[in-house]
Amino acid sequence: TFVVSAFALLFNIKVRTAAITIGLVLIVKTLASLPSFANHTFICGCALVLAGLTNDKEPPYLLIFQLSLVYFGASINKFLEPDWWSGAFMDTWLGVARKNTVYLYISELLPELLFAKLLSCIAMFTEFAIAVLILFKRTRQLTLWFIIIFHTSLFTLTGFRFGHFLESLVIILLAFLSIPKE
Repeated sequence: TFVVSAFALLFNIKVRTAAITIGLVLIVKTLASLPSFANHTFICGCALVLAGLTNDKEPPYLLIFQLSLVYFGASINKFLEPDWWSGAFMDTWLGVARKNTVYLYISELLPELLFAKLLSCIAMFTEFAIAVLILFKRTRQLTLWFIIIFHTSLFTLTGFRFGHFLESLVIILLAFLSIPKE
């Protein structure tokens, strides 16, 4: 089912049906196996279903709402975690688990956990700002660029792609491009 739908989507045959089918296959696969569950796969599946349900005569409102919901959920999750506010999460992740040389170097120059707290606050408030700003037409294009810069910076600092989240995000952001008709 996945291969046939992917072929159809690749060659522009029954695009909406193919997108919905691939999305549903990804969602079912993700939910069917807890050990292989990954947020980025689930988000990608949802994006494909929503893309298939989107009217090509209007902006992709369903994808806009999905991106807003993803970033809102991520920020609220972080806001409710004391380890994000204290910098403990960021310090453990970048300093201990990843042994990130840039993080370790800068954090040695500053008071204990100050750099970790700063990075945590930047992540939390950036995700919340993205969740809100993407909903407004006036700020949407700037927000899309901000998303790209934010995640590119995260990847550069951490050297970690969060599964295939970065690639999935780029594919989702393609839906927002205005492609010239000529």
